[in-house]
Amino acid sequence: MVTVVTTGLPGALILTPLWAAVAALVAVRRRGRSLIDWAPIVARYAQRRRTGQTLWLARPATRPRAEGTLHLPGTAASIRVVTPADGQAAALHDPHQQTLTAVARVTSRAFALLDPATQNSHVSAWGRALAGIARTGHVATVQVLERTVPDSGDTLTRHWNTHGRPDAQLAGQVYSDLVASAGQPPPRTRPTWRSPSI
Repeated sequence: MVTVVTTGLPGALILTPLWAAVAALVAVRRRGRSLIDWAPIVARYAQRRRTGQTLWLARPATRPRAEGTLHLPGTAASIRVVTPADGQAAALHDPHQQTLTAVARVTSRAFALLDPATQNSHVSAWGRALAGIARTGHVATVQVLERTVPDSGDTLTRHWNTHGRPDAQLAGQVYSDLVASAGQPPPRTRPTWRSPSI
């Protein structure tokens, strides 16, 4: 017959290995996280590996092109610039900090001119994209820089011709006059970024 002592000093001595394991899970840190924080990540990875979700089903059509290293002072001198073949993005790799900074250029139609349902769908899609990026645990920061430039007015004219209501009592006439009198703005000027010599 087996008896288990669960109270008093004998019970505490029997449970000492368990308490030591729990303390190790909380106190031991790896890459800034405690072992207990790594447990769900390792479990998810093991599940994905077991089901074959860690295998690439297709290879990229072209390999990224190494543009060279930046000529910066100190340890930043080893930062490398990498671009894909289509040239729509770029990445900076810092081997000392073991970080990768990706930059992508994204363009969009005028958000304010979209109907509310389309605006809501765009906002929820952007939220899902950010949530997917943040869920990986490898992304430290996401920064969005928005820039607007003067437009020729063609988009406004097309929008008014398609969705406008010139028969509206007062606003229709005011908007029609405003769109008709809108002159061509000065040519677009966009700041250019010149890559450093490589």
